[in-house]
Amino acid sequence: RSGAPISEAQRRMARLPEGTVFHRDGRGFVLQCDNVYVLPGIPAMVAQKVELIGRRWGAARPWLASAYFTSDEWSQVAAIDRLVAAFPGVEVGSYPIVHADDHRLKLTLEADAEQTVRAALHAVIEDIGRDRLVRVVWRDPSGVERAGVD
Repeated sequence: RSGAPISEAQRRMARLPEGTVFHRDGRGFVLQCDNVYVLPGIPAMVAQKVELIGRRWGAARPWLASAYFTSDEWSQVAAIDRLVAAFPGVEVGSYPIVHADDHRLKLTLEADAEQTVRAALHAVIEDIGRDRLVRVVWRDPSGVERAGVD
């Protein structure tokens, strides 16, 4: 990467299976061996590489709503289960938060259609309780973020 000669130890770390394809854009690179992608790097670098793969295969980013609640995850398992059952087309992520001042649970809702995410969001807010909702952050398919339930 720097243009300087590499050591034998660095060369060993850079060994790849025969036939590996190197995909690169201005922000990073991804290695592909058959249908397996290797995403080297720290989490922030890996996130960029996932986007590189998505652009390569023409995948559109979904609509995403992240809802933050004052409730602990364990106390909302039933509500999360109802959400998953009622909205099978929505990918639901549930993340307990232990070091935030204002919330204890982050729920993410992802789907290709904004209205689907919106319906799921309203249902889970109603189920958990609007009084426990701290905030909602939306990300549209272009990556633009905005705050608000609607």
